[in-house]
Amino acid sequence: MLMFNKKLLLILLLVIGIPLTAAGGIIVAHLRGYIETGDNLVSRAVEAAIVRPRDNFLYTERPDKYSGYSHVKERQAVPCFQPDSRSAVLFAFGQSNASNRGPVKRRGKPGFLNFNIFDGKCYPALDPLLGSDGEGGNVWTALGNQLITTGAVKKLIIVSISVLSSIII
Repeated sequence: MLMFNKKLLLILLLVIGIPLTAAGGIIVAHLRGYIETGDNLVSRAVEAAIVRPRDNFLYTERPDKYSGYSHVKERQAVPCFQPDSRSAVLFAFGQSNASNRGPVKRRGKPGFLNFNIFDGKCYPALDPLLGSDGEGGNVWTALGNQLITTGAVKKLIIVSISVLSSIII
């Protein structure tokens, strides 16, 4: 009979199962309309369910000392729209290839917003995306522009949380 190491199983459950369940719950809650993007609830949910537990587990310094790209001085906050059948909210998580490390910076099409997890506000999408580390371009802005250009969605909000050289256990 195959014996599992209980400690390893618990670590896998904590590191993989809980964050995936939390992320899935947030997405389902949003799609069902329980989470409104017009207030700070999305920001608090993402922060409490995903960002803080991950940072507390992976980093020895206080999580507030780590931050993704959060420079909003040259950006103007705009109201987050209420999701409908012609809009989408894209949660973009990942490591270096998902973060702001690309060579080409893009500007989002009209209707493409970037939700900033650090202040709970929406901004027009512009590379580098708020929430991911790095100061370059990324694949998510290109994807969002393509979704709007092809008519797949009319409006889009991206919540980007990507960290260069992060560890996946």
